[in-house]
Amino acid sequence: MITDEELELLRANPRFLARALRERGIEVNILDIENEIIEAEFAGHRELLLDIDSSLMPFASSSIASSKSVTKLLLRRGGVSVPKGQRFLSDEVQEACAFADLLGYPVVAKPSLGVQGELVHLDLSCALDLEWALRNIQEKRGVGEVLIEEQFFGKEYRVFYTQRGDYAVLHRDPAHVIGNGLNTIRELAEVESYRRMNPRINCLCPIELDEEASRYLRIHGMTLDTVPAEDAKVYLRSSSNIKMGGVATDVTDDVHPSVLDIARRALAAVPGLPYAGIDFMTEDISAEQSERSYRVLEINSLPGIGMHINPAHGSSRDVAGMLVDLIFPETCGNSRVSREGIRRAA
Repeated sequence: MITDEELELLRANPRFLARALRERGIEVNILDIENEIIEAEFAGHRELLLDIDSSLMPFASSSIASSKSVTKLLLRRGGVSVPKGQRFLSDEVQEACAFADLLGYPVVAKPSLGVQGELVHLDLSCALDLEWALRNIQEKRGVGEVLIEEQFFGKEYRVFYTQRGDYAVLHRDPAHVIGNGLNTIRELAEVESYRRMNPRINCLCPIELDEEASRYLRIHGMTLDTVPAEDAKVYLRSSSNIKMGGVATDVTDDVHPSVLDIARRALAAVPGLPYAGIDFMTEDISAEQSERSYRVLEINSLPGIGMHINPAHGSSRDVAGMLVDLIFPETCGNSRVSREGIRRAA
């Protein structure tokens, strides 16, 4: 059986899942620590796990979900609202700019294949911004497919949803600092980053002070050396990516049933997906949703679960337990921990 010391050698996703499996009375062992391959066995039922993937996750379904353009097509067919947009090659700059002119700025540019908000460029307000974003994507990835989309305005949420109807929902606020009238944005961010990591007690990550942060501040008339007024909330980017310093707050108990119905349809839009992290944007997650009030931005077949288990604010949700219920359904009554953190759609 895996030990506490071995658990600490794993990254967040496999660590939380392995711990939940062990708490369920399932035999858990690490087969390959370098690649984090885990073996789990219960009463003759054996699974090999990579991250949180198991035999439950079809390769075709996860591959399809990783393509943003194909996923958007399937979501649209399923009656789910998605951002208007079109795909281009990253070197088709003139064509992309012409489309953006028709769509109307600001726009979003992002690789069709990508995870964790990597190379997603928001708040592109003119052709020069879009050209910069396409050039940046091409420098990092080479020539490949990109999506140019409308920028939908609202609050960003992550809805974790399973085929059993279990769910957990977070509000993700982009990286920001609170001014004190004395320190610069850079200093405030460095102090906040240190506080988050010493000790690290939740999913918060250091605030990334990169080119995108500088560009965002410049658009809003500031730099990293600006001294914000006392209590002023200053954002450093539009993206709510937790790894870039975003803040996760659990709002599971506030979600309107219509959001859960949309999440159910979004999951069903990609055949075979047993669970997913659904990036959902709306102004009010507690209100009934209409076709125009929300957008599903992406579906993630390999979602991070730590931010639900250890959010910066709000209740912990037993997302790892939800996964164990799917992978080893025969153990649903064996949990040694409270099931209070699990919510199921009606």
